[in-house]
Amino acid sequence: MELLVLAKSDKKCNNEAAGFCVAGVTSDGRWVRLVSDKYGDAVPKSSCRSFNTEDTVTIPNQFLTQAPLDFQPENYWVHDFRLIRSSNRDIAYPKTDTDPFIFFNKRHFLYTDELRCGDKSLFLADVYDLYISRDEYKKFKATFIYNNHSYEKMSITDPFYYREQKIRHAHIVISLPPEPWRHQQSGEYLYYKFISAIYEMQ
Repeated sequence: MELLVLAKSDKKCNNEAAGFCVAGVTSDGRWVRLVSDKYGDAVPKSSCRSFNTEDTVTIPNQFLTQAPLDFQPENYWVHDFRLIRSSNRDIAYPKTDTDPFIFFNKRHFLYTDELRCGDKSLFLADVYDLYISRDEYKKFKATFIYNNHSYEKMSITDPFYYREQKIRHAHIVISLPPEPWRHQQSGEYLYYKFISAIYEMQ
């Protein structure tokens, strides 16, 4: 498999950086998320030193296994990350998604019933007026406009954008987690949307 890497974002476990969420598109335009086991765990940071976002990499097919989860159908389990190599192949940058909403609504999270209606967990959005700021917990959050709809409080896991700033126009990769988080106040189980990569546009 050859992959244009479009996201290499922090994936945290118990408030500690566990590794990277690595995702990209293949030469035939399919989204793929690379994982380190059949449970969808993060790729160790030590295994990601040989490539960055916008690099094209090649992985021998015999060391790849499709490992879809209920809400992450794009997952591929890489059995040996030492075999990832740079590739000279030119893979086209994908077109942005044109869905009316980012994963069905204008919120920064989904309920389980909403998620059951979908067939993907990666989304490439063309957004405007992207504003990154810190919340009361010192977490970086984004507000922006997509398809004339305003979005707020979306968490950022792209390590290159851990700073407050305004961006007029950007393409952003948004990822959904494999499991929900329990909301502290309501007790509800919610699937939060994460901005895993930001590409500033002219």
